[in-house]
Amino acid sequence: YTTLFRSPIVEALRPLVHEPTLPEGLPDLGRLFGGLSLPAAPGLGSVGLECTRLFESVRRLVQRAADCQPLALLVDDVHWADRGSLALLHYLARGLAESPVLILLTYRDDEAGPSLSGLVRDFRRAGTLAEIPLAGLPESAVRQLAADLLDGHAPAGLVEVLAGRSGG
Repeated sequence: YTTLFRSPIVEALRPLVHEPTLPEGLPDLGRLFGGLSLPAAPGLGSVGLECTRLFESVRRLVQRAADCQPLALLVDDVHWADRGSLALLHYLARGLAESPVLILLTYRDDEAGPSLSGLVRDFRRAGTLAEIPLAGLPESAVRQLAADLLDGHAPAGLVEVLAGRSGG
């Protein structure tokens, strides 16, 4: 689960650790987020137990934030997430089911591997998933978006590259 350190899920949660009281008493968070003044957590002698304790620390962090105000977490490009990150998402979704937390995931169906497909299937079965399929943008919309970002005109070659590489 060392890939969690670079995970988009961890990045989505990073603002929460900057709230002074939220990470208190959750020393495992120091393994994920640098710069926290937390004591090191004692070893448990089992990778599985340590992973569960880490996941529970993340869940408690999110729960504490949601106790203050409803929370929405956006995790983009989940089709690129590793198995550990997907396991953390699954743990959070189950453990926060009764909390005012909305977890928004974006992913490409055609790039979803078996782990992500399994996660989506589990969410469907549990009735905790609302899917909104989106198609790519037409080239005219890509042109307009690029022009807006460039404060004016987007060269045709750039629009072609953007539309081609992004699939719209």
